[in-house]
Amino acid sequence: MLHQKLIFIPILNDGNFDISINEPKDVNIIISVYNILGKKIFEMKDLNNNGKSMYHLDLSSFSSGIYTVVLIVIILSYNRKIIINR
Repeated sequence: MLHQKLIFIPILNDGNFDISINEPKDVNIIISVYNILGKKIFEMKDLNNNGKSMYHLDLSSFSSGIYTVVLIVIILSYNRKIIINR
């Protein structure tokens, strides 16, 4: 299950954080970030994951608050909340 192979480093951050994905299969990934109102504010498309991959996100230009990170792998979608705190 990918949910156990997904790590956000760190959850509480200044807008800069990494997402570590440990998925042994070669899959395509989309990472989207939504604000508290549900508006998409950031997206990385067509990421190719083969084994363990690390993706850096820089959301430092956005306000402090709670955001939802959506990771789409093949046909599955996983959501996690992050907190930007300065």
